[in-house]
Amino acid sequence: MRFFKILALVSTVLLLVVLWLPGDVLEAGGRWLRQWLPWQPSPSSDVLGHTDKVVHFVLFAISGGLLAYAWRHSPAWPLGLFMVALALVTEAGQVYIPGRAGDWWDVLADIVGAGLAIVIVRWFTAGLRRPRGTEGEACSDSKT
Repeated sequence: MRFFKILALVSTVLLLVVLWLPGDVLEAGGRWLRQWLPWQPSPSSDVLGHTDKVVHFVLFAISGGLLAYAWRHSPAWPLGLFMVALALVTEAGQVYIPGRAGDWWDVLADIVGAGLAIVIVRWFTAGLRRPRGTEGEACSDSKT
């Protein structure tokens, strides 16, 4: 369990690092990634269309999912509130980074990614915690 807590915190720090990179660093990274694609998009096109929203969704889904699993015995609402606050802080911070700008659609992608991951992780971990014999059958300790 401690491993997942450390992994969740590291993923959250990496999320902050990636989302607060300057715009020119992101462009250079995008050019480097394009050279590995099996197709060559035009230089001015967005490779996948709204790639930044996909990146926001995935980063927050990974971080939210790991946090939800690491703290699976805690209530989900504080984690959800933390992820909403983190989404707002990352976008507000981008206003002060050269070549970046805050975007409400990014906040929405962040919240949807984290929320979906939290719900999925909680759903799977609830099934893992369910004691045997509770799938609609009466559970009896006495032998008959």
